Amino acid sequence: MILQSHGYEATCISKPSDVLASWLPRTYDLVLVDVQHNADLALDFCNELKKKDVAQLVALMSDHHVWIPPHSCPDEVISRSDGPERFVQKVKGLLDHP
Repeated sequence: MILQSHGYEATCISKPSDVLASWLPRTYDLVLVDVQHNADLALDFCNELKKKDVAQLVALMSDHHVWIPPHSCPDEVISRSDGPERFVQKVKGLLDHP
């Protein structure tokens, strides 16, 4: 909803396996993954997606208590605790400077 209110087109999908099964390169400018409480699942999804399309931008949205290893798959880790304005700034930054 936040991204749509700032003029971005956004699609929500709840099952990573559905995304991977039907993935086509250059479909999305950026894939945002909500880590929730399972960083391993999010990182596995990111790695599989990058295998299919290495140029795909991927960002993980995470709470401050979830550890994402440095130098892991995502192009960016966006902290949910930074608030919606910072979230939109990070997304814009990724899309403006891939």
